[in-house]
Amino acid sequence: MDDPLEIFNTAADLHTEMINQMKGVPGVTQERLVEGLSARYCALSLVGEPIMYLEISMFLDELQKRRISTLLVTNVQFPERN
Repeated sequence: MDDPLEIFNTAADLHTEMINQMKGVPGVTQERLVEGLSARYCALSLVGEPIMYLEISMFLDELQKRRISTLLVTNVQFPERN
């Protein structure tokens, strides 16, 4: 199982890469680039069933520590097990 801090760090790195790709795009100011480097929101949806991840509480704690507003979407369904 992936470590929640590793998941967060990977997502943060990918976010930074995505924002940095916007350098030089017409209409994108340096001020907006700097603002975009700080993640402020995280939506946990469309990633399967997030509550199936046993470390979801630790992951959410990490987001909260960094003052990142979080939206957790779940359909509250578990797969049947034989």
